Amino acid sequence: MCWRRKWMTRKDLRELVEEIMMGAVQDAVDVITGQLDKAKGEILTAITALEAQVEAGEVPNLDALKAAAQGLDDVVPDAPVEPPVEPPVEP
Repeated sequence: MCWRRKWMTRKDLRELVEEIMMGAVQDAVDVITGQLDKAKGEILTAITALEAQVEAGEVPNLDALKAAAQGLDDVVPDAPVEPPVEPPVEP
């Protein structure tokens, strides 16, 4: 029996590492996508319930929906808003 060992080249190793890393990245993206889909479903359900309350003539409590919206808005910080520069007034 003849055993032949194929040695990995640096290129082979680099490609293997890239393949493993891309798989891990895709797994993370899939998990995050699942979380976002779940959040979207929960928000749409809350909106439907609020619409039903309004149609029934009730005053809905918007606190939970506002908190969910704020949580999504806070994921990426807003860019700082600079005050407008007013042109100098000529005498």
